[in-house]
Amino acid sequence: MQDVNTGKVRELSPPGSPGHIAVMSWTADGKSIVVRKQMSPNGDAEIYRMPVDGGNAFRLDLPPRANNIAIHPGGRKIAFQMPRLGTGAMIALENALAHLNGGK
Repeated sequence: MQDVNTGKVRELSPPGSPGHIAVMSWTADGKSIVVRKQMSPNGDAEIYRMPVDGGNAFRLDLPPRANNIAIHPGGRKIAFQMPRLGTGAMIALENALAHLNGGK
């Protein structure tokens, strides 16, 4: 993440084994980014909420193939695509705020 005023760069990366960030989405409050970390060529991934101001990443309990993550502007809902369920299969979770805020 780069501050456009100062030019200072801070790396945000989820913990764990090597992988690459495939999808990102801001939380409604702008304090975190939810990322999908691709772990293998078969599509398995880990989903994390990462505070942009520092601190520990929080792994979200979402299916390993959740993709195209979208967070409702109110922060209480999250939607994602599940390729295993068929092309275009979408799942929406209500009251996801606790997961997105690390249990708070």
